[in-house]
Amino acid sequence: MAIWPFPTGYPTALDNFLVAQIDNVDIVWANHPNSLASAVMALQSKLNIDNLPIQGVGGLEFDPIGVAANPGAPGNPTIWSDNSGGAGFPLYYTDDLGNTYDLRNTGSTGLGYTCPAGTALGEMVSISAADTVVLSDATTALKAHGIVINVYGGGTSCDVVYRAEVAGFVGLTSGAEYYLGDAGVFVLEGAIPGTATLKQAIGYARNTTTLVFNPTLETGV
Repeated sequence: MAIWPFPTGYPTALDNFLVAQIDNVDIVWANHPNSLASAVMALQSKLNIDNLPIQGVGGLEFDPIGVAANPGAPGNPTIWSDNSGGAGFPLYYTDDLGNTYDLRNTGSTGLGYTCPAGTALGEMVSISAADTVVLSDATTALKAHGIVINVYGGGTSCDVVYRAEVAGFVGLTSGAEYYLGDAGVFVLEGAIPGTATLKQAIGYARNTTTLVFNPTLETGV
């Protein structure tokens, strides 16, 4: 096996330790910023694996070039950047269903909610029970807790975007709305302190241990 001594030659005494070969595919060791990517792509090419994009763990693809649309084939989750213009390089993730998410989004995605059959992308939903949502409705006062961005599982499972999720609580009431209390704690509406001068809803319980943090600008007691 030949070793490419870049940029300076390796000591001859180390040659035996640097030999690496997999099914007759040579690996080149080089102190060069592009050597790792080049080596990976060369290996993929020799092994008959598509070398663009690079395959990651679990079948996830990483697009090293950057394009203006998802470069992955259907069914291949891909992380990619859009360098077609504009400020910076927006970074995206496209899942196996073809749904694309902007990884710069500061919001939170609640995964795996049970939803009514027929729920569609972009509809607003309300948490009705543990890990369960129904369509929001002004007439019946079902407040919007988030927006559906993905529907799957035969149309009865969905992912919902909202401000954030905070886990680790104990004893929350699923679907209940919580309000700001005194000294940084949150309470149910009926327990808002009698001395309060501000009424602010801060979020809803997804289940008994997870709070959906989505504060409002509601004021007045």
